[in-house]
Amino acid sequence: PKLNFVQFLSAKDNYWFWIIVAVSVLSFVSIVFIPENQPPVSYIRYVFAFVLVAFLPGYCLTKTLFPKPTTLDPVERITFAIGLSFALTTLMGLFLSFSSLGLTLSTTLPTLTSMVVVLVVLALLRSYKIQ
Repeated sequence: PKLNFVQFLSAKDNYWFWIIVAVSVLSFVSIVFIPENQPPVSYIRYVFAFVLVAFLPGYCLTKTLFPKPTTLDPVERITFAIGLSFALTTLMGLFLSFSSLGLTLSTTLPTLTSMVVVLVVLALLRSYKIQ
């Protein structure tokens, strides 16, 4: 039986959506509020920033393009996620550098976070559509 959207959101198979949203928000908050010159605490900032740049955009795009879990095995999904993340982040940086906004932390972080949120919502909607 097809679930309604609220039931689909709370289903056990869709915890990935909530994890990605939480990690995106934690990444944003840690990059904004943790100073980079306090070594023990700043490592948290570096880890979350690395995950935000090197994994989340590509993983969300991979989930959007291949919504069925059986389409790709986990190694392929992780490989696509890392490769696509670097490609998306590079393109985003290129577009920002040529825009009037410029390429700074105050433009890159909201753009990257919003790109991840849009992609994860698209992935969720695509998963809901094929259920």
